[in-house]
Amino acid sequence: MLDMNTAREAFGNMLMQGESCLGIIYCVFKPTGFFAGTVGNTVNPGYAAVTNCGRLLTIQTGSLGYFVGNNSAAAYNIASAAKLKVHKNIFGQYVFDCVFSADGKNVKVHFQAAKKVLGSGHPEQESNLETVVSILSQYETR
Repeated sequence: MLDMNTAREAFGNMLMQGESCLGIIYCVFKPTGFFAGTVGNTVNPGYAAVTNCGRLLTIQTGSLGYFVGNNSAAAYNIASAAKLKVHKNIFGQYVFDCVFSADGKNVKVHFQAAKKVLGSGHPEQESNLETVVSILSQYETR
């Protein structure tokens, strides 16, 4: 698993000039759609971050902590989300359901994050999660 320092470095390569990450969280990306539960649609661990320029940055990693294919990193303009919902599941984890429009297509991003992450390397998870929830909740659609 990547640690927070590696995630910061990876997100640093995605930032625009003058942009900075306000909160980086360890999370789990889940497939969406009708066939989400079928074989081959895997859950990928990774990181999400919100920036001071109103973007959501995501990096998906494989189970061994390596980047997953060419689509492992993505950036989205939060204000342009067609759908954005933030809620807690029955286990107390935050669930983020987002739909962004890009090039006339809808891109679905579904991830969840816990306040605490086992192991070292994520000491700021709880405070960063509060920041991410606070910012994304401002753009929540009903």
